[in-house]
Amino acid sequence: VVISSDIAVNVGYPADSPQQVSTGCRIELTAGADIQFDKVGLAFAGPLVIAGGAQAGLQMQEASLAAPNVLVQLTNLEGNIKMEYSRIDATAGNLDVRLDVISKIEVIGSRTGGAPSSQAAFAATGNISIAATRLHTAVYKDTGIVAGGTIAFTAPGSDISIGFENSGAYAYNGDIRLDLAFNRNKVEIDNASLIAVAGQVSLVTRGAESLLSASNTAVQAGTSVQVTSMGPKGEVKVGNGSIVAGGNILLEG
Repeated sequence: VVISSDIAVNVGYPADSPQQVSTGCRIELTAGADIQFDKVGLAFAGPLVIAGGAQAGLQMQEASLAAPNVLVQLTNLEGNIKMEYSRIDATAGNLDVRLDVISKIEVIGSRTGGAPSSQAAFAATGNISIAATRLHTAVYKDTGIVAGGTIAFTAPGSDISIGFENSGAYAYNGDIRLDLAFNRNKVEIDNASLIAVAGQVSLVTRGAESLLSASNTAVQAGTSVQVTSMGPKGEVKVGNGSIVAGGNILLEG
């Protein structure tokens, strides 16, 4: 499906009882086009791909999208994702989110209640990968990211800002990894849980003038924990929380 102007999908089954679709789906957004899913649910039998041109966006409001594998690829200038009380679920494989320069992710709330580990806006049976390049802003609030495998946040460029508040990241059979490669990158985690049941929690910024801050946060790893800001003027702040690891713990600025 090619979408060349803003479109809203707001007729169909509700998010908690999604409509079953017997195929996969590929949605291509041309430059400047947004697709919004509003109070609907879709569950695809095949892969789901959402790809976009410059300034294209995905918006979800009280909606759910599920497929065996999911790829959201807004790899042109100013791609954006906004989710409120919504969920994207890779039910048999991986969930990949790929963004480029001047991109934004805003995730608030989730579709399910109960234990924090079930409150997931992003979920996958396999791995979850969220990758940007530079000039990227992400806000995760009152939500969760849950993977059967590894959860990875990566960016090779500068000026990355990630806020993770009142939320949880849970990797049951893999690692939780954050690797930001260049300058002026900032990660602020508050009132959160980072749990890699069988693996490692590794939060690393490699460029100059970068910050890793975790407050009121519980970090738990089956193997080791590493929180490192490696570049000149790199800073690590940890307070009012706990770190538990089956192996080594390294905090380094």
